Amino acid sequence: ALGPVQAPLLADGSTLVHYRLAYADAQVLRAYTQARWSVPPAQMVQQRLREHLTQGGRVVLSAAPGEALPSVQGRRVPVLRLALEEFSHVFTTAQDSVGWVRVRATLVDPAPQGDVLLAQRVLEVRQPASAPNAAAGVQALAQGVDVLGGTLTQWLQTVSNR
Repeated sequence: ALGPVQAPLLADGSTLVHYRLAYADAQVLRAYTQARWSVPPAQMVQQRLREHLTQGGRVVLSAAPGEALPSVQGRRVPVLRLALEEFSHVFTTAQDSVGWVRVRATLVDPAPQGDVLLAQRVLEVRQPASAPNAAAGVQALAQGVDVLGGTLTQWLQTVSNR
């Protein structure tokens, strides 16, 4: 089951496209004034990763907070919780940039008395952008999420085969 993607470092509901100038001050997260996502990044990332996880005929249940624990044939299923830790266009120089996507994936066995940690991993992709502008940064971020989706799927297969 897939829980909602959390984005602790991004303002709730914000659709701003963010960038960083790693060559000047990497800690400062800036926003493009004329570029917006159609939905908040966490929601967009969740939709795209769900698409990756359902490839090959797999069924992915939803695990929203406050709802009944997901189960199949009376047995609880593991819940994948994702935290979007980085989602920005990062300039390494004035002309070179990447779409940087970092997600903390936590797989738990949900239980009424408390979750049991099954596995956890940080997944990170730095996808080169084709130009030093917002449009190229957005494209690199989208491609980065797709790469991340493949990596996440492989990791979950490895974890489930233990």
